[in-house]
Amino acid sequence: MANIVLSSSENSSLLQTLNQSESKVIPSIYSIKEVYAPSATSWYTITAKTGSAVNGQSESWDLPKYGILQQIVFNYTKTISFTQDANTTAKVPAGDFFNVIDRVEFLSSSRILFTLYSEDIIAQLKDLSTDEYSTVSNSLVASTASGAGAGATSLTVSASIPIVFPIFTNKNTCPNLSFSEPCQLRVVYRDTLGLQRSVGGGATDPTNISSSLSTSVMLRYKMYSESDNAQLLAENYRDEMLNLLTQKNYRENPVSYTPTGAETDYKFTIELKNVDVVENFYFMVRSPSGLAEGDDQNKLRKIKRVRMTASGQELCDLTENQLSYMKLSENGWPVNSSYLASQMQDPITVNNVAKVQTGLWTWDKNVWTNGFSLREMNNVVVEVYLDFSAGDANKKFTCYCQELTSCILSQSSNTGRNAVSLSN
Repeated sequence: MANIVLSSSENSSLLQTLNQSESKVIPSIYSIKEVYAPSATSWYTITAKTGSAVNGQSESWDLPKYGILQQIVFNYTKTISFTQDANTTAKVPAGDFFNVIDRVEFLSSSRILFTLYSEDIIAQLKDLSTDEYSTVSNSLVASTASGAGAGATSLTVSASIPIVFPIFTNKNTCPNLSFSEPCQLRVVYRDTLGLQRSVGGGATDPTNISSSLSTSVMLRYKMYSESDNAQLLAENYRDEMLNLLTQKNYRENPVSYTPTGAETDYKFTIELKNVDVVENFYFMVRSPSGLAEGDDQNKLRKIKRVRMTASGQELCDLTENQLSYMKLSENGWPVNSSYLASQMQDPITVNNVAKVQTGLWTWDKNVWTNGFSLREMNNVVVEVYLDFSAGDANKKFTCYCQELTSCILSQSSNTGRNAVSLSN
């Protein structure tokens, strides 16, 4: 008995045209699109070789030459000791990681290839889907309060944060450390003494504050069999140089302002100095940090408007509502994290990062979708608007512009030497 749907389809001009198209496929025909070569996956936890985890200092890790490095996870346990009175409770604030860390650097034979400031990592979180961000956000929450009571007190918190340099966002560009020259990871520390006390009720600032930081790095490696590894080396290094299209981060000079309390809104003005090809612009205004700043400490302020001009022309003028739709995907709809439900945990309000995206947001990071070359643009200026309230008086707010730029990473086939050879 003929199916009525198929019989009707035979009389449809549109369906018959599609049926005769070269694009026609029958998905039920069995086939395997790709089969990845089997590999060994290993995880290693290493401790710093040099340096110390204190304010303004750095620690360095030598990255073993075990194979292709796929993942870096930075771990720290922070013990902070202080003295408080009977009216005071204290806790380590949400987003403490972004105060502890100033920047993370990936070095090749002591030359810095990539740098991630803490604000760059915040910008990366803005780019995540809800599922991706929900995992990381668990390490950004505030600690439990110390409990009221006079005397010496200590708190201990632990966090694990993935350090995703742009070379790790594409499975084809993960560094083959067994071939390249020796590489290192360096973490520069900003403020390891971050603490937030209760407000009101006669609470006073804790005294005698000190902290100790215990750190480690977890590394995930991939290694192929001898025959597959020989094929990999032959394909990648048959020419004199292996050139990889990847990305790096750029930080414009931050701009700070301390409101007097009289103004209700303010415009930050940032002149962009970068001349590279920029794929994405990220703008954020960080709240001040301090013992008595309250629960909004470390949280990002909501940006009301972003206006960008170059060579006397307006590139964009986006309102708060329009900024929610900047992560345009390939299907014409925007993607955002933390908007799924009110229960979604967003400890430092990452979605208050304002993103201006030149191309498309894609799951497949192998795709390069667009970029603006700033080299020939004159007087590139960004205006970032936000509102202040009376409670913001005499507090310092800092506006950041972080950029994700395109570049070519070149690796010598003879020596394994790495260098960023082209960025515009």
